Amino acid sequence: MNEIRDPAGTISELIEESGRTPGRRVAEFAVTASAVQGERHASGGSATNRVTRSTALWVLLADEDIGPVLRRSGVDPQKFGALLGVSGVPRGRPVMEVITDEDLGLALRAHLGTLPREQRVVELVDIAIAIVRSARSGAGLPRRLREMRVSVDETLNNLHDFADASRRRARLVPLSSSMRAVAESLSGPLNAFDIVRAIAERHPEYAGGRLGSVRSLQRRGRHRTWEDWYESVSAWFDAETVAKSRHEMLNGRLFLLGLGLTAPEVLAALKAEGAWAPLATEIDEAVATPGSRLASVLDGIRFAPGYRNDGTRGADQLDVQGYVNALCEVVTDPAVTPPLSIGLFGKWGTGKSFFMEKMRERIAERVPESGDDEFSVVQIRFNAWHYADTSLWASLAIEIFERLADPEPVDPGQRLQWQRGRGDRHRKEREALLSELETYRDAKSTLDADLKRLEAERKQLVGRRKQAGEKRRDDIENAPLTDVAVELAKRPEVREELKKISGELGFEPAVDELTGLAKDLRTTAGYLPAVWRGIRHKSWLGTLAAAFAVLAVVTVALATRGGPAWLLSLAGSGGSLVVAARMAAPAARRVNTALGHLQTAIGIASEVREELRTRRSREERALDLKLADTEHVIAEKTQAITALDEKIAATRAAAETLTVGRKLYEFLNDRASGYQKHQGVVGGLHRDFRFLDALLRSRERSAEAGVRPVSRVVLYIDDLDRCPPSKVLEVLEAVHLLLALELFVVVVGVDPRWLSSSLWHQYRDLAADGDPRADAYLRGMPIEYLEKIFQIPFTLPAMKPAAFARLIGSVADVSEPITPVPVRPAATAAVEEPASEDERVPVAAGLDLEPGSAAAGGAGERIGLTKPEVEFAQGLGALVNSPRAAKRLMNTYRLIRSTRHVGPRSRFLGGDGRPGEFQAVLTLLAAVAGYPMLANFLLPALQQAADVRSWAEFVRRLAPATAGEEPGELFPTGLLAGSPEFAEWTRLHGALEASRQRGMLDDLESYRRWGPVIARFGFTF
Repeated sequence: MNEIRDPAGTISELIEESGRTPGRRVAEFAVTASAVQGERHASGGSATNRVTRSTALWVLLADEDIGPVLRRSGVDPQKFGALLGVSGVPRGRPVMEVITDEDLGLALRAHLGTLPREQRVVELVDIAIAIVRSARSGAGLPRRLREMRVSVDETLNNLHDFADASRRRARLVPLSSSMRAVAESLSGPLNAFDIVRAIAERHPEYAGGRLGSVRSLQRRGRHRTWEDWYESVSAWFDAETVAKSRHEMLNGRLFLLGLGLTAPEVLAALKAEGAWAPLATEIDEAVATPGSRLASVLDGIRFAPGYRNDGTRGADQLDVQGYVNALCEVVTDPAVTPPLSIGLFGKWGTGKSFFMEKMRERIAERVPESGDDEFSVVQIRFNAWHYADTSLWASLAIEIFERLADPEPVDPGQRLQWQRGRGDRHRKEREALLSELETYRDAKSTLDADLKRLEAERKQLVGRRKQAGEKRRDDIENAPLTDVAVELAKRPEVREELKKISGELGFEPAVDELTGLAKDLRTTAGYLPAVWRGIRHKSWLGTLAAAFAVLAVVTVALATRGGPAWLLSLAGSGGSLVVAARMAAPAARRVNTALGHLQTAIGIASEVREELRTRRSREERALDLKLADTEHVIAEKTQAITALDEKIAATRAAAETLTVGRKLYEFLNDRASGYQKHQGVVGGLHRDFRFLDALLRSRERSAEAGVRPVSRVVLYIDDLDRCPPSKVLEVLEAVHLLLALELFVVVVGVDPRWLSSSLWHQYRDLAADGDPRADAYLRGMPIEYLEKIFQIPFTLPAMKPAAFARLIGSVADVSEPITPVPVRPAATAAVEEPASEDERVPVAAGLDLEPGSAAAGGAGERIGLTKPEVEFAQGLGALVNSPRAAKRLMNTYRLIRSTRHVGPRSRFLGGDGRPGEFQAVLTLLAAVAGYPMLANFLLPALQQAADVRSWAEFVRRLAPATAGEEPGELFPTGLLAGSPEFAEWTRLHGALEASRQRGMLDDLESYRRWGPVIARFGFTF
């Protein structure tokens, strides 16, 4: 037979017997329970010294984790202790466990048999569940729980919930100190992005610095407690594995990774911001065990090849937007009168094409393509290199005329659609439209006839609608509707009853007064006056008046007890009363009779009134139907008139379209196709440009032609330095041709070295020895030639280290902002060092925009040149020797001036006795404009004069050698006496001396600061 196993044993023994390990607090609990059980047995509170279920449960009430769960379930420690006869843990408790009684042993064995195999550790909560679970049967504990009104099921549920939460917490990976700080900063229900932002704010360096944009995300998602998110993220990691990795704990990077794997919206956002792959590469692969889900995620990251084309679009990483804004201020100023040409000078790859694209975008912002007709701009791009093997004149003409007929949008999306619609198909459509021009006249005549017919038809419809409206008004005024009140008074049966009432009461009431009169006679206030009026002989007034009060008391009874008969029975009551009763009795009978007639009349009137109202309703319905028909006719006419108005408007627009636009459209299409067949006759092209200029700039002529007037055409010519010398000169000649017209602003991007070489190459035959550089005249010819072509020369700035860093970050798709270089004022900006000491080329500095200036986009009223500026400029005549140079001086000065902020403390304008820095700018610009060939000597000298403090001393040191005197320390040593350059320098020095004005700015530091800026606006190649 089977051996019966003794359920007795210590708690620890029973747990180990099941193949599991007691938790770290189980042994201490078992020893405490043994001590309490011994105390109970010693005091007679228990018949056994073995640990019982009740004793074990009471000890569990003192546990910091299990106790609150039991108390929340209704187990009161004091009441439970009183039932057990214990008040606390005894001192001197034993240091070893005692065995359990049979009930506790069976309860533990039963529960341990239900635990899952993977649970290797038994905690106190498991013992509590075993005890409460067994409390459904047996003595002792079940009885005590019932006395405390504790629900076993509720207690079990609470203990199971606590056990589940404890096991989940046991699986959590410990947080790093940084993540604990993140957790403390968060409260309430959270969505995943709340946690992402908190981590990103504390650690912006995560994911290669790409979390900056993620911090600003405001996305919606599931809201959960921090504990829920923590548990979900921890489920992706193993605490022991993490502890062995370089992360050691669950830090911010691991938490972000887990959030991305837990919340799809976070994963999508991190990928969209380019942060997911960099974040994954920062994770130690040791946190992912081979074959786990996490390992597959980390193994799925690959290097992308990547490529960034050499296009001209993108953000400004080169800090050229300030220059762009300044030039565009001039180009888009309605007060500026073209023609105007701008030379953008720079070596290959310095960003000339990018600069021009930024100009296109800026102009499109300032003068939208959909703007009003007061000031409009059309921008045209022309790449000279694309047409280097064709007639450049014809190609330029075709591009201008085609873009005026079909402008190229600046917006990238619109431009893409525009490009898809271009090509041969688009050209065929235009040619088809052109061929249809011959049929316009006949079509217009037909439309004009239709227009007259439609207008006549409309006039007829308007007349019919007016007639219908008048008919409706007449129908309403003449409608034969029954007057119920009048007809009711005419009915014989009603008249007969009214006469009866009149005979009894002495007056004939109106029909609408019957109901009110009947109600009135049924009241004391109405009945008594009626009786009084009905008395025939009003003698013995005193007696009657004395008795009338008595009659008033019995008035109600007269109506309810037979009226006059009952009144006569009062004859024996007294003399006055007898007389009064006899006099009032006949009148009372007549009033009561009248009340009967009133009731009859009211009944008859009600029936007749209902009959008349029914007839009135039928008449009104008939009128409504008649009016509805009339209104329908009116609505139809109105709708027909509206439809005709639309047809008339469309017909008139079509007729006008056939008239307007024909002249310009035919001109543009004829020229666009004609120049392809006839390779550029300059005279014909010039005539056509003049016609176009006069047509588009005149609002009257534009309106006649049916086109929007164009205030300005901005033509961008790019890649000129890729063309052979002959084509370079053709483009420059074309620019010169366009400059005869006020319609055009031309922007040319070119390498100035190639310009000079092309000009020298073209005119090499004029040099005596074949080398134009050795010829005194031809050596300076390129600058003189370009002076005539370009009113505003501008040399692009070289790329600075900070701009280089931003550009590399942009190409690498890194969104982390580069640490900005401290911005200094324009006049103190760093300058570019020359290549060598022997190369006398002026260094060029950046032109920073002052906040609030016009070029910086500052709003406000624009002011012109001030009187001090004009007067000072007028005193520089010795430096400028040609009208063209004078104009370039003021044009360039205005451009630089637009980058300065006008204010009471402006260092640029000066004031309060302080000379303004504008004097240094104007003086240097005048010198560069009047002596462009010598700017390469003059401007570098400013940087070399480190020990000079005043402008007067600087000019003195520039002095050339004279008879008996040595040249100044800053005189250019390369200028040989007797050479044309020496003579030119002598004139420059004399002009500088002559231009010094009383009270002018003498601080050389201002000239030194502005010199590199001025170098950008001259032909200093």
